[in-house]
Amino acid sequence: MDAGRVEIPGSAPQHAENASRSPVSPGEPLTVSVILNHPDAADVSAVENFAHEYGLQVVEASAEKRTVKLAGTAAQMQAAFGVQLAHYGSAISYAGPITVPAALGGKIMAVLGLDQRPIARPRS
Repeated sequence: MDAGRVEIPGSAPQHAENASRSPVSPGEPLTVSVILNHPDAADVSAVENFAHEYGLQVVEASAEKRTVKLAGTAAQMQAAFGVQLAHYGSAISYAGPITVPAALGGKIMAVLGLDQRPIARPRS
């Protein structure tokens, strides 16, 4: 991990050891939701500035909802969040923890949308 970055606690997904992986197209469009620890306008602004540095579009931002929704390509998301995206079966996911610049440390609770594997299965 780059010395200027910090991990988002609990962000490393678990994958089966034999999970099949295939590369994600760098231009594949993705949307993520950044969940903030506190409903603070300064934190929203910090995430918006971070997004612009990586060429990501701010789709929606709300201190009240503690959420900043971002859109961009797989390559932009990989650079911004320090992950290597891949298709695990038919869904996109990543290995290892999500990282962000140290200036955002403690401001972000979660980044939702980089791991798109289903979390529930229908009953048969």
